Amino acid sequence: MKEKTKVVLLGGSNSIAVNGLQKGLRQENIELTNLALGGTDNLQNLFELVHSKNQKVLSEADFIVIETNINDSYMIPQGFNLQTIGRNFCWLCEKLYQFNKKVIFLILPFVYDNLSLNALLKSKANYYGFNVVDIHEQYKKWGLLQFYNTTDAYHQIYALMCLVGQRIIESFDEFKSPKPRMGCAEDLPDFAILSPVECMGAESLTPIHYGNSTYQETTYKITKNNAIQFPEEMEGYAVVGVKIWNLGLVRKNSVSFVLSNQKSKVVKTILDGHLLVHTLDSILEIDGQSYFRINTENEPMTESSVWLHKDRQIYPDIDSTNVVCFYLARGGKWNYEIPYNVEVQVESEYDFSHILPNFKAIKEIIEEYCIRMDKVKFAPLQKQIQTLQSQSGSATARLQSHLAYKLGNAMILNSKSLWGMIRLPYVLSYIKESHRIEQQQYQERIKKNPKLKLPPLESYADYKEAIQIKNYTSYKLGEGLIAANRAGGGAILLYLLKAFVAKVCGLKVV
Repeated sequence: MKEKTKVVLLGGSNSIAVNGLQKGLRQENIELTNLALGGTDNLQNLFELVHSKNQKVLSEADFIVIETNINDSYMIPQGFNLQTIGRNFCWLCEKLYQFNKKVIFLILPFVYDNLSLNALLKSKANYYGFNVVDIHEQYKKWGLLQFYNTTDAYHQIYALMCLVGQRIIESFDEFKSPKPRMGCAEDLPDFAILSPVECMGAESLTPIHYGNSTYQETTYKITKNNAIQFPEEMEGYAVVGVKIWNLGLVRKNSVSFVLSNQKSKVVKTILDGHLLVHTLDSILEIDGQSYFRINTENEPMTESSVWLHKDRQIYPDIDSTNVVCFYLARGGKWNYEIPYNVEVQVESEYDFSHILPNFKAIKEIIEEYCIRMDKVKFAPLQKQIQTLQSQSGSATARLQSHLAYKLGNAMILNSKSLWGMIRLPYVLSYIKESHRIEQQQYQERIKKNPKLKLPPLESYADYKEAIQIKNYTSYKLGEGLIAANRAGGGAILLYLLKAFVAKVCGLKVV
């Protein structure tokens, strides 16, 4: 029986998605170990390489597939220093190289991609001999970034990422091994992973075991009454990250923590319930008075955290947090030169972007499919409009033919599903344009023959009953949208959002 090819996957949420990249990599002849973690930068990937539990699978791996650029790039506009993210990436690359495995770096498409970080990635690939598959550059070349970024800038269409994974598997024999070491090895720091239970004052900590289909972790609950002190044997190390999993914590809540030594402190905030690594932008060296505690004094953030810029106002209302471990580093090289805003080309021998599927052709297929399906999906709406148009012999029909009623009715009908909400702007635009044409044709008809002018609403027998339509939610929604349209595009979006929330919650639109 042929032995399976062993692959280790590192990265963020694009590597975690069940039907995405990892699905494409999980072929019959592949043994895949997924060490990715969503929402975290390259520091997490580095410490997966450091962790003792992963050494066997890494030493036996045939290939390491890794993507970091989306989460790394996202950290910069959140307030992180490019030097910090770049330094951690340089550490990561040196550690990867030490395993002497074929490494495949994916550069995923990202509209907010950081040019300097991409240049750093490519320069390190050239230096070490890492293989590069640059999807971002392919998207740029064919003008596809905006098309594939219609709803989610951070995650690609899962089917496309699955296809990328399949292409990587098909090309395994082509990928190159790392280059021989040229010159001296980089002087990496000594890395360590410290559990809260190893700290002083940990006797009262409560261990909590969290787990799901992807992760299993033991966390330690630290309350506002606990302040754990780093042990003496860790003096001289610096805290570079904290791994936290507050399962059940939702976005409306937050918890803020403080890391301090005798000279300085770092204040960061958590704004989610996911398992995340909170990278430190500052260097906080452990001394004889270094503590981790909950921010009970509501001290302002000193630096950004995952998904949370330091300038954002916070309202801490939780008095505990569950820490998995601390990431530490000591000695070695900490300062690296970052290629600011320059273009770097991957050496042709290591550039495997040619294995990618034809994304431009896929875009054209999607567009043609949408054109065909729009006719099918809009057919019921067109029939409804035609029916309303044919029923103009009553006050009820006349009021239901008003633009306000048609717009509001469409908003209610389409708020019942996600697809309806996605297509709602197109539906409303279609109704508005159709109504304009109807009114134009009506004015032309009565200009030619004034006898065709419709009588006043008051003259219809059902006028008193029909006039109540103006009090219907649908009619008022439409009126509000028309008013928002006069106020400008931003007001339209705001109104649509408020209308949708009101519909879901059963409230009146204000």
